[in-house]
Amino acid sequence: MVRTVLLSIFSYIHVLRSRRPAVVGLLAAVLAFALLCQPPALAQTTTATLTGTVFDASGAVVGGAKVTLKNEASGDLRDTVTNGEGYFTFAAVPPASYSVTVEKEGFKVWEAKGIVLNSADKRNVIGIKLEPGAKTETVLVEAAFEAITPTDSGEKSALINEHILQNVAIQGQNAAEFLKILPGMAFTGGVVNTSSVATDDQRTGSGPVGGLSANGSRTGALDITSDGAHIIDPGCNCGQAMNTNVEMTAELKVMTSNFGADEAKGPVVISVVGKSGGQQFHGEAYVYGRSWHVNANDPQDKDSNIPRPETKYFYPGFQIGGPLIIPHTNFNHNRDKLFFFFATQYYKQDVDNGVYHAVVPTGANSPGTTMNMRNGDFTDANYLSHLNGYAVGGTPNGHGFTNGLLTGSADPNGQILMSLYPLPNQDPTRPGSGGWNYANGQTRYSNFIQYRGRVDYNLTNSTKLYVTYNHQNDNALNSLDVLWGSGGNSWAAPTTPYPSPIAAKSQSDVVTANLTKVFSPTLTNELIFSYTYLNLPNSFSDPTKVERGALGINYNFLFSHPNPQNIIFPEMTGWGDGISNMLNTGFELNGTVYAKKTLPSVADNLVKVWKTHTTKFGFYWERTWNEQPGNGAVNGSMVFSNWGSNGTGNAYADMLIGQLTQYSELNFDVVPAFRYLSAQFYGTDSWKISRRVTLDLGLRFSHLGPWVDNTGYGFAAWYPSLYAQDKGGSVNGGIFPGIEWNKVNPSTALSGSGSKLLFYDPHVDVAWDVFGTGHTVLRGGYGMYHFHDEQNVQNGAYGIVRGSFNSPTLWSPTIASLGPSLAGLSIPSGLTALDPKDNQEPRTQSYSFTVAERLPWKSLLEVAYVGSKSDYLSNYNNNFDQINDLTLGSLFKDYGWLPNCYPAGQPTDGGACSASGANTGYNTAQTNTARPLYSGPCVAANNCLGTLKIIDHKMYSNYNALQVTWNKQSGGLTYLANYTFGKALGIRGENGAAAGDPTNLRSNYGTLPNNRTHIFNLAYVYEFPTRHNSNGFVKGAVNGWEVSGIAQYQSGADLQAAVTSNFNYTGFIPAGTTFMGETITSAIQANSSNVLGTPDITLMPTLTCDPRQGLKQNQYINAACFSPFATPGKQGNYIFPTLTTPGFFNTDISLFKNFTFGQSESKKLQFRFSGYNFLNHPNRTFINGDQGLNLTFNSSGALANPNFGYATNTIGHRIIQGMIKFAW
Repeated sequence: MVRTVLLSIFSYIHVLRSRRPAVVGLLAAVLAFALLCQPPALAQTTTATLTGTVFDASGAVVGGAKVTLKNEASGDLRDTVTNGEGYFTFAAVPPASYSVTVEKEGFKVWEAKGIVLNSADKRNVIGIKLEPGAKTETVLVEAAFEAITPTDSGEKSALINEHILQNVAIQGQNAAEFLKILPGMAFTGGVVNTSSVATDDQRTGSGPVGGLSANGSRTGALDITSDGAHIIDPGCNCGQAMNTNVEMTAELKVMTSNFGADEAKGPVVISVVGKSGGQQFHGEAYVYGRSWHVNANDPQDKDSNIPRPETKYFYPGFQIGGPLIIPHTNFNHNRDKLFFFFATQYYKQDVDNGVYHAVVPTGANSPGTTMNMRNGDFTDANYLSHLNGYAVGGTPNGHGFTNGLLTGSADPNGQILMSLYPLPNQDPTRPGSGGWNYANGQTRYSNFIQYRGRVDYNLTNSTKLYVTYNHQNDNALNSLDVLWGSGGNSWAAPTTPYPSPIAAKSQSDVVTANLTKVFSPTLTNELIFSYTYLNLPNSFSDPTKVERGALGINYNFLFSHPNPQNIIFPEMTGWGDGISNMLNTGFELNGTVYAKKTLPSVADNLVKVWKTHTTKFGFYWERTWNEQPGNGAVNGSMVFSNWGSNGTGNAYADMLIGQLTQYSELNFDVVPAFRYLSAQFYGTDSWKISRRVTLDLGLRFSHLGPWVDNTGYGFAAWYPSLYAQDKGGSVNGGIFPGIEWNKVNPSTALSGSGSKLLFYDPHVDVAWDVFGTGHTVLRGGYGMYHFHDEQNVQNGAYGIVRGSFNSPTLWSPTIASLGPSLAGLSIPSGLTALDPKDNQEPRTQSYSFTVAERLPWKSLLEVAYVGSKSDYLSNYNNNFDQINDLTLGSLFKDYGWLPNCYPAGQPTDGGACSASGANTGYNTAQTNTARPLYSGPCVAANNCLGTLKIIDHKMYSNYNALQVTWNKQSGGLTYLANYTFGKALGIRGENGAAAGDPTNLRSNYGTLPNNRTHIFNLAYVYEFPTRHNSNGFVKGAVNGWEVSGIAQYQSGADLQAAVTSNFNYTGFIPAGTTFMGETITSAIQANSSNVLGTPDITLMPTLTCDPRQGLKQNQYINAACFSPFATPGKQGNYIFPTLTTPGFFNTDISLFKNFTFGQSESKKLQFRFSGYNFLNHPNRTFINGDQGLNLTFNSSGALANPNFGYATNTIGHRIIQGMIKFAW
């Protein structure tokens, strides 16, 4: 019955997506009914718990005292009484500022005001002592300062309160941007030295989550909730289904270590709480704006000889909240029953789409040359020699070219493909051009509207209900090039804009309902329901610029595709040495690429108080659906490169005559539609052992069901015993030995992998108020957290079960020769499968110890050790567990050294292995037959598998840090300052450079790409003193000024971990080298095969000194410490000393002027001017594809790239923003 009701609700919500604001009331009624029918459950905890012990003047506990908790904004009241130990608890309390009143016959009334409770807080009111006297007398205690001194919780967390949210200006409009100023939050942006927190483009599905590493964790370990609703994108465990707008947010709390078992998520949880209405009407209207006219020019644009991008941002918004009063009735006339809050904001954005650098074919009158490549003229050798990648062989000959001039005929399809490229706009022979003849800094619009509403209903003093609803709708352009991403600051060169931008009409809906019932002073229950829906459709804004039929492209596909004329033109690339990238995979047959995600959850907390114990029990249920495109190249993938074996030596000349270097094509694409179920239950006990010591114990049991396929096919799973028999699943006429899935064998789990019934996560925290005054507190604890894989982990094992395959890579075909006759299926190679015995999910164990001390000026200093250990991490996006890889020396063992380099009659020459590295010494057949899977009956059947990656959970990492914070949250000057000295270590190859040795995990243990050794943050607000005794004009001029800002510094990321494990090392085996009885008489280029005996392990250079020493200005790696020569049979250093990118530094500042007027000066007009990077301080940086990170030597041992190790670029510029707000 319950399941039927819930499914009906979810279906009903889908129907209501187009009628949002009008249905909130009806939806609330339906949800309330469902919740009342539902057994106990727990969602993401956003409510708080407040405890205390009442004493008399002699120190004896006072039982039977009445305790009243009052919400200072809404006037909402809750009552309880102390038990025999004088102890009381208020559970499931919404975040707000409260007062506490204690009454007992024969004693004066004790009252404390300004007690701030934040999301998921556990706070204890200290110092409650009842004095003898009459109840008409009151002892008032100011408690506001207690908010920053937790005395009864060992968790490690950080809070951004409303004061910071409203007075420290961030560049974007997402409150989660404040994550960047919290301790232990490291940027993960890789080689480009910018903040990895996206601020320029606010949109549905985006957000800072996924761009930061918290305390050394993977980005996928961060989770985020809004008013209890789970709003993460489960496809990547990144982004946000809703924008947590800073103007609509009351607070943001981040739990980073050893928090309680009552939290359903972890190991890092961001809890955002929205604003709500109160007893008085409050509202505001505002507008933010910024324009490129007043911004500084970024060095990336200046160095590329392009003007400032014409970016513009306009954010008008409005909000109002208060009591909901029905005219001409007595309902809520005391303003204590029903409250509302409504807010909306429009985001009008023309955003910077990044800098494009490219080599494009010239036309008539191109800058720097009269050569028209589009008409077959490639005669300007000097011009071609200045282009990146064209210095050698730039002037084509043969295949219809004579001395660079086309004398034969052009291929009509090649001509059309060439016409898709923009014309050159700069002279590559000019200094500063970088060897590119095209540079562009474009803008694109990215607009959306957001609505957020909340209704709070106090049915009685013991029964409370609130419902929230958020809706967003986008009208934006996705990236002008690659679908999933934006330009950021610089595209990986060479890349050009796509002929048609991609229109995004995204939308999302997030609903939360919370019903709290106080059954008695010792028993409270909280029911929670949430539903998140995210839809991300994308389609080309002008299909005529990309579809084959409209463009006139008519070459034959390898496979039969429905509506071939509506398929977009192929992906085109030169792999960095040929044509410029123009990449987009085939869209669905209806012309769109979409992703849909739904996350419903039902939950409950039951709180019971006995003696000095506050116990909590609960259950959490969530079902996650995720559909997202496979992004396969149904449209085909073309490579035109200067090194093509049948080419002219010039990639664009090859394109003109239709000569390909490579071609491949997917037979059809699939849209994975997966789901998983999470069911959890827990118990906790918060025990007030004494007045000064609180012990929290908890245990959480979680069933994290694996991802399963909604279509019933399942995932590919690997069975070695079947491989030994040459048995396995079959699809499209091909047999996959060793691989099965549910559709072909129902005994194989639909998930493809194993699953545990329950994971268990213990938690223990302790807090010791050393002197009982809250001045010195010692806190610490331990927590274990299992968290679910994102969908991307299993994606690779899905396409093959549906029969979706790439053709074999065709080498050097012509465009005209393409067709079904070449359409073999690449069935046996390049596969991914799951391990059916793997039943793990990622796990983090976190621990901390904190010393907190109150300092003068009502400030708080905390010094903490914070550590964590993560294991069972997935390996899906690295090069580990490719079980057909060759280990060190495999080729030497089977074939000796350089068997293909010694022609008959020249046994000691080695001349067939050239210094260019064109011949590795081993041919493809020799390499393949040496592989482990080339054995057994598959050899005779010619069915042995090639590359095979097994997805499992064997990765691990750890983090250790000193974190110091100094906070002051009251008075004219408030600040939040923190410093982190930490180290993130683990197995490399994740979210950065590929692992150097994928055959041995331990060889790759080192500093991770998310490591930032030093992190410093400062956020501050200073309100200038107010003059009360001046006339109105003087007060208006001098009062109401304030200044606020943010200062940040992060040391650089590890270059080897973030970029490439060997810096694209090109070295040589010197002449005269003897190995395995063979001697070479001339130097040959070193590679993995001829030095290590395997093509699968990266050849590492040998260090001769510390490359961090002897550095010059702007130099970050000393090339003199790397040997240019390699010795066969010996590997270099897998892990270098920590070589970092330049450090990141930024300062933002805002100036406010507030005018107050009206009765009691309750109305305020605010003007704000903000400068981001206001010092206009560009940071030194490497860039994507930076030549300064290529370690290249020539055969004599000289460094062929003198710029290696030098960061020659800078990035970053000042941005100005203004804001006007009227609040009442």
